Amino acid sequence: MKLFDESQMIRRKTADQAKFEEDLDLETISELVYESFEMYKEESSTRAPNFRNRNWASNTINSNIQGKMMSEYGDRVKFDNGRMYLQIGGYIVFFKKLGKDYRPQNVKTKNSEKLFHQMALPMEEPTPIVWIGYRTDDIYSELTGVYALSFIGDDINWISDLSKRDVPVKFEFKSNSDSDISRVKVKKLKKKSS
Repeated sequence: MKLFDESQMIRRKTADQAKFEEDLDLETISELVYESFEMYKEESSTRAPNFRNRNWASNTINSNIQGKMMSEYGDRVKFDNGRMYLQIGGYIVFFKKLGKDYRPQNVKTKNSEKLFHQMALPMEEPTPIVWIGYRTDDIYSELTGVYALSFIGDDINWISDLSKRDVPVKFEFKSNSDSDISRVKVKKLKKKSS
């Protein structure tokens, strides 16, 4: 027995990159991700390697992000199937470690596919979903970037580079479909003037 009929799902609105960057305080969100990584580095210096499983680093960083977001945004932090998200400025924002292909590292489930494909149940508001993700070096000693991403199905729609560096990164990734990957808009977030 199914709780809902997948054919009744509705498509969520697609997030516009420029509007998303204007609507949210991405400098604060990015700073909280950097602070979460620094907390992880402090924690890892006190925990012997034999007391860490293979997911300990990403789980610890994600837990720190969750705590930072709850402290900063309070009741705008929500949970869906154990997955924390921020409901803010007309968006649902999920946080996740990104793989080499700039996609959140998820176990593929019906729910994660529903999120990537921007689908909502009939009783849900079709609020656009955006992911804020971080990348690290292979040994988790350095945070190599923080990004906001929008997906349409298996394809990346756009990427905003929220990282604390002046030199832009060269994005190299492949499309999961037959569409032209060159259409992805990648831009470095400009600091808002006070």
